[in-house]
Amino acid sequence: MTLVVRPAGPGDTHRLDELAEIALGGLQNRRGGPGLQERWMGTSEGGTARSHALSHLVDLPHLELVAHSGDEIYGVALAWIGIHAGSFTVYVGEGHRHAGVGPLLASAAQEWLEDSGCVQIDALALPGDRAMKNLLEKSGFKARLLTLRRGVSSHLDAGEQPGAEAAAES
Repeated sequence: MTLVVRPAGPGDTHRLDELAEIALGGLQNRRGGPGLQERWMGTSEGGTARSHALSHLVDLPHLELVAHSGDEIYGVALAWIGIHAGSFTVYVGEGHRHAGVGPLLASAAQEWLEDSGCVQIDALALPGDRAMKNLLEKSGFKARLLTLRRGVSSHLDAGEQPGAEAAAES
């Protein structure tokens, strides 16, 4: 199997939508996932998970990369340039993990960010996602920040308590 990484194109939309649904939909049962899922997918009706995620990047330089062999797409990386740093995340389809797809995508995303002038790169991984943490550490990343979150009382639904999300995710 020869893996190739390239920018995503219009012909990739269906498979990328499928991968985004799996990746973002699977966040619901992961520690830290529900908040990230809501942030990236939003709560509006219509569109796909991927279109909602990409809508957050419309004003930022970004690149969607695919890893494929022949006509089959195995994984995707999304890289973007924010105010302070470049960032990226990687998702590899379940049946294609541990085959070098993740490192190849991570490397390509980092190369694009470096070529774009980024002097610092952040990578995203959820708490407890050991596979992603291992991938990123092998790519030279070190955990430098732990972000903690709680709900604000004025924005919670009736009956919810501040910190309930964190307690549920523990």
